[in-house]
Amino acid sequence: SEYLAASIFLGMLLGGTLLGFLSDHIGRRPALLTGLTVNATAGFFSSFPYLTPNLALLTMWRFVAGIGIGATVPSLFSLASEWSPKEVR
Repeated sequence: SEYLAASIFLGMLLGGTLLGFLSDHIGRRPALLTGLTVNATAGFFSSFPYLTPNLALLTMWRFVAGIGIGATVPSLFSLASEWSPKEVR
């Protein structure tokens, strides 16, 4: 079960690193929507017992969800700072 928790953080590390750089090339909004879609899809699939019959598959889905979570963080922070007024930044 320790691998289950670690897989989310490893996915967040990879997702934030890879899609954070990719968001500079494809845009922050498409990167944010991609990360949200990946997170929602993996979370949805990990909730079904017949798609996660063992711990290894659940860990895989959680890893993919972590990639989606990590992909949203850089884009969200960048978009929030771009959209907020200069007085608030």
